[in-house]
Amino acid sequence: MKVRARQLRLSLQKISATEMVRYLFYGGCTTAVNLAVFALLRYKTGWNVRIANLVSILIAIVFAFVVNKWRVFRSVWDGWKQSLVELGQFGGMRGLSMLLEIVGTDVLIEYMHISDFNSKLVMQFIVIAVNYIISKFFVFRNRKSGGTA
Repeated sequence: MKVRARQLRLSLQKISATEMVRYLFYGGCTTAVNLAVFALLRYKTGWNVRIANLVSILIAIVFAFVVNKWRVFRSVWDGWKQSLVELGQFGGMRGLSMLLEIVGTDVLIEYMHISDFNSKLVMQFIVIAVNYIISKFFVFRNRKSGGTA
């Protein structure tokens, strides 16, 4: 039994060592943070839907920044100034991808006559890919030496 548990643990470590798997895992965690904060603010405290949505998105963006910086892309710590620059780049990038999602969904619905849910689903895949590329090549460029990224 111990041998199987050890083999399973090693397999999971190997899988989690890949950057793409880490990105997808922490993306799921970010989505969970977004939804949990929204539900808490909206249904437990009675906040207005738009305010609860905005606050939950902002908290999710900060969470995503932290896990992408240190867990996904394993960016090195270069001090507060560099981290604030990266946060600004990351936030700007997420704002642009949010705009891409809104416009893309509208285009798919209005001009391609795809249902709203399916349009939203298609755009999720596009936005995830765009966010990954921008994060990897433009936001979190410096890595730990010897880190798997």
